[in-house]
Amino acid sequence: MRKSIPGAMPVIEWSAKHVAAVPAAGGSASVSDTVSGAADKAGLAKAVVLALSRRSAFVRTTHVPNINEREITQVLALQVGKLFPITQGKVAYDFKLGTELTQEGRVASVMATSDETLKLAKEDLAKAGYHVAACVPSALGALALAGSLNITDCAVVEIGFEGLSVDIVKDGLLRYSRVAPKTEDPEAIQDEVCRTYSSVGIACGPVLAAGGLNLPTADYHSRTSTLEALAGVGLGLGVNVEQPEEVARREAKQASNRARFAALLCVAAVMLGALAFMDRSDQSAAVDTRNAEWMANSRSARQERDAAKQKAANAKVISDSVRRLFEPAQRSSDILVLIGNSVPEGAWITGVNYDRGRVVQIRGTAVNNQAVTAYLEALTAQERFRDVKLVFANNATIEQTEVVNFSISAWAVGNLPLEDVKKGAKR
Repeated sequence: MRKSIPGAMPVIEWSAKHVAAVPAAGGSASVSDTVSGAADKAGLAKAVVLALSRRSAFVRTTHVPNINEREITQVLALQVGKLFPITQGKVAYDFKLGTELTQEGRVASVMATSDETLKLAKEDLAKAGYHVAACVPSALGALALAGSLNITDCAVVEIGFEGLSVDIVKDGLLRYSRVAPKTEDPEAIQDEVCRTYSSVGIACGPVLAAGGLNLPTADYHSRTSTLEALAGVGLGLGVNVEQPEEVARREAKQASNRARFAALLCVAAVMLGALAFMDRSDQSAAVDTRNAEWMANSRSARQERDAAKQKAANAKVISDSVRRLFEPAQRSSDILVLIGNSVPEGAWITGVNYDRGRVVQIRGTAVNNQAVTAYLEALTAQERFRDVKLVFANNATIEQTEVVNFSISAWAVGNLPLEDVKKGAKR
């Protein structure tokens, strides 16, 4: 998260399939399949806001403790992997706090993308010669547009390059964003709006038609697009989605600056001590005493510098350990969905045992042995499982119908325990 700095700034919306550029002065977006093609056409300055398209970034709300933002960042570092369907790579994220305060804590809008997506987008802009001042999701333009119209609660609807975008703003905070199939039918649009409201547990409410969308049923209308509104506020929303490596480098730089300042204090202390000695040679005893005090301050400053470096190194070790612990290769929900989707016709699941760091146990019933064999082969073919075995397959009768009760075991790839197994202990 960066400080809020109001002022217009050019915006480049990036996705794997299109690039759109909007100048700080406003105007319609220039679209191309390359950064240079869109940005050069729009005549942008070299410092821009990178906006990740709605299909390239995610927006979710969650409750966080009512503490300072630095501590909230540490809390979200442990929770962010559970909020978003990003199963590979690291998660780059930032958040914006709302004013709502409940027993669960403060509501926060968390915006995230995969580390690889953000890295690719920044590389594309860097190759074209553009500097990224901040990275935000394009959906944040809906918050900027609603704020410019003094609207705190609405669904911002717009037809964009990826389809019909619906962004929910509640209490002046971006709560959710999704892209629906492109349509100009008012009834279909209203259905998508109500469906989006429902997905975040809010009753269908006011609608703001953005970008000149012709929607007679909308409560508010604006010819300004969300991208144009985003360019109008620039860095004013105080959001910057960063890669974990960037955050670590920034913190290390801050520690280095503190150490450099401490070193400068040391030099200044020595110089002042020398000047005092030269100016007051007739009071050498007093000068010696003061010089000793300055040297003590120098040692203290060096100790503070070394302590700051060690603290930064320890924080990085802890951060790396926590990240490895709370970012499993596969989520349990993905494993259960895969088990269910692989069931062939003529078989059904009666139970599944799954635990972190343990073998997956699947129990079921089939009409014949062929269905059991088909299910076993389907699970074996999945790259997400290894060591798929048939534990047993017993014939049984249900209401005079012969069936086969079976049990299958498998290891989910990357299903590691939360704690390392002690040496000599059985897994």
